[in-house]
Amino acid sequence: VNVPLPGDGAKGASYDTITFTFHTGKAGTYTFQCFDPCGSGSAGLMGAMMTKGYMVGTLTVQ
Repeated sequence: VNVPLPGDGAKGASYDTITFTFHTGKAGTYTFQCFDPCGSGSAGLMGAMMTKGYMVGTLTVQ
């Protein structure tokens, strides 16, 4: 799932709740991982982004 979201990188910007819907196939447990480079380093892929399991989770479809 790729959900492009508008962002406001201004310091002190307020947070919004984004709700979206998508349709799945079979029931089961699916793994997701965020690949938006928001870590440190020139490419944004260092620091927390290098940590195994960072921004990874599961989605259960019943």
